[in-house]
Amino acid sequence: MAIKSKKTIPYHFSEKHMEYIRRCRDCTYNIAEGAVRAGKTVDNVIAFCKELRDTPDKLHLATASTAATAKLILGDCNGFGVEHYFRNQCKWGKYRGNEALIICGKFTNYKTKIVMFVSGGKADSYKKFRGTSIGMWIATEIDLHHMETIKEALTRQAAARRRKIFWD
Repeated sequence: MAIKSKKTIPYHFSEKHMEYIRRCRDCTYNIAEGAVRAGKTVDNVIAFCKELRDTPDKLHLATASTAATAKLILGDCNGFGVEHYFRNQCKWGKYRGNEALIICGKFTNYKTKIVMFVSGGKADSYKKFRGTSIGMWIATEIDLHHMETIKEALTRQAAARRRKIFWD
């Protein structure tokens, strides 16, 4: 079955936002800071998804203060989230007991990519992904993450073939 690719998400980014997304290709650390509702999260999600398409790493991490918030803000993102970027090529499931978006389709050259959605707000949040090697990490509301979670997530990327970090 052929997947039809057409623009159904209304992307209308200013040149400033497009330049940030383009610069993310060359940077390991991508940190967006600014006013509320300025589009920081959407920019990071789009940049993350573009990198996810051809990264050699299979497992990736998406965090927010709670797992439900991670799914809502990063997975859905008012129609701009990871789930929508990879529409018809992904499904929600479980990976190591965590909610995950399993992606496999034309955009990933039919290679499976897994994005785990976990909490980052508590001192023991890191236990949900301890022992895994992750490639890229996208986090929203990084100021609400516990320092132990941040340290562990950075450590989990030691073996990544394309280490990238997206924070807002």
